[in-house]
Amino acid sequence: MKAIINAQIVLVSEVITRGWLVYDTRIIDYGSGQLPEQYQDIDVIDADQQWLVPGFMDVHIHGGMGVDVLNADVAMLQHLGQSLVIHGTTSYLATTVTGPWGQIHSALNTIREVMATPTEGARLLGAHLEGPFISHEKKGAHNAAYICPPNKECLADYWDILKIITYAPEVDENQQFIQYMTQNHPEIVMSAGHSKADYPMTQLAIKNGLRSATHFFNGLPQLHHRNLNITSALLAANVYYELIADNIHVNPYWYAMLAKIKGFDKLVLITDAISATGLGEGAYTLGGLQVEVREDQARLVSNGSLAGSVLTLNRALANIHQYTDINLPELIRLATLNPARLLGIDAEYGSIERQKIADLVVCDEHMNVKRTIIAGKTVFTKLI
Repeated sequence: MKAIINAQIVLVSEVITRGWLVYDTRIIDYGSGQLPEQYQDIDVIDADQQWLVPGFMDVHIHGGMGVDVLNADVAMLQHLGQSLVIHGTTSYLATTVTGPWGQIHSALNTIREVMATPTEGARLLGAHLEGPFISHEKKGAHNAAYICPPNKECLADYWDILKIITYAPEVDENQQFIQYMTQNHPEIVMSAGHSKADYPMTQLAIKNGLRSATHFFNGLPQLHHRNLNITSALLAANVYYELIADNIHVNPYWYAMLAKIKGFDKLVLITDAISATGLGEGAYTLGGLQVEVREDQARLVSNGSLAGSVLTLNRALANIHQYTDINLPELIRLATLNPARLLGIDAEYGSIERQKIADLVVCDEHMNVKRTIIAGKTVFTKLI
């Protein structure tokens, strides 16, 4: 057992000041004030009145530190996981982009192998398939040559590792794919994205099991006060919605407006990060397409379209904090409990509660990460 003392512990709906927390692989106990006598002989970490929060969970990330999920081998994907803990991310979904099926299958096989391999990095929970079941007109930074209609046979060997599938409802003929998924694989989240579906079609998809919106606003048509579309339908619906809060993909003043319209309970912060993350400006690739990173923006060389981001989850949280009046427990849930609930794993992850897995982050009020703990083991410490 170990203990963290002198911390501001961020629970689901309150903050414990001068708190202590005892853990091994799971959270054992916590409270305020002095560490109880029965725990006096265990190793103690002094948090120096910094925040103690659950580990962050990124359900949409394409890479970082030179690693591209679509092309990564086992060692590369493990390197990505090791880099994520620096920013407090303790769990993630490796996210593919549109490409040849052989390449996608290779990436999914690698993801499965890494999931079964012990690692010192962030826990790989599975795969998020973003593309190829998307709209040509709203493809964004996806390779148009490989976009295709939904095909369950192409995924038949991977139901065990797929956690989210992004698709465009209008390319799903007679809504057959989403109905099949809802009936046969309800544990896999169907998420609408890169789509120009109309309002009635989106409403039907929601009725048939659509549960989330991929990087909301991005890859979707603009809102219009007379012509309703998928964006309008998703804004009005009780579905989860991903948000890239880098102040580039969405005007940051939308953060507070979204909270008033949809609330924060279904907001899931993501990075949509690409291989350039953590490496600075320069030339990179995403799904075989040429990308240039300048001034913290990743854009396709061919047409200037945004091509993912170089965001980290702790920075996304800091941006939301800056532009809204959200309270601390609500803020932290956006990158912890909300994504865990989306994936249906909140019984084990996503909040500081007794007997939950001890995925923990110590950070300051600016979301700078000082320590990351995964299943009770410290995997990152920032030297003072």
